[in-house]
Amino acid sequence: MAFGAFAPMPLRLGGSSTEGWSPEQHARVSADLIAAKLSVPFAVWTFTKSGATITIHDYHGQNGAGSAFAPVGVSGGTGIAGFGWASNAFDDAYGVSYPFKPRHARITPHGTSEIFATYQLNYLSLSIVILMFDSADAATDCKATVRIW
Repeated sequence: MAFGAFAPMPLRLGGSSTEGWSPEQHARVSADLIAAKLSVPFAVWTFTKSGATITIHDYHGQNGAGSAFAPVGVSGGTGIAGFGWASNAFDDAYGVSYPFKPRHARITPHGTSEIFATYQLNYLSLSIVILMFDSADAATDCKATVRIW
């Protein structure tokens, strides 16, 4: 285990500052990496809703990146967009299954006019419904970014 968990980086395990990292230093970095992974959003995606069409521009999540991993978008009328995952778990490259339940979200609308967004999260059905309104409280379609934890 000359390179530890950081292969191919030259961070050798050893007992001194000239020979490499001590086991305590390696354990501290590993614990910090896990803490960072647990505190970042599970998924972030940007979409545009225009009429009955929902277009996902980009998706980045702990389950992968790209449209193949993104939730399925469904239009619920003007200003209403729903997204849902087909499964409550994802597999990594090694075949390890990671279950997830969305608990919190943040919606950031894009545009030149003032737009407000709220959401309804259902962690049992793995879905989120996003509601978007303009400054006159009228439902409106727009582009938005979703962060979900």
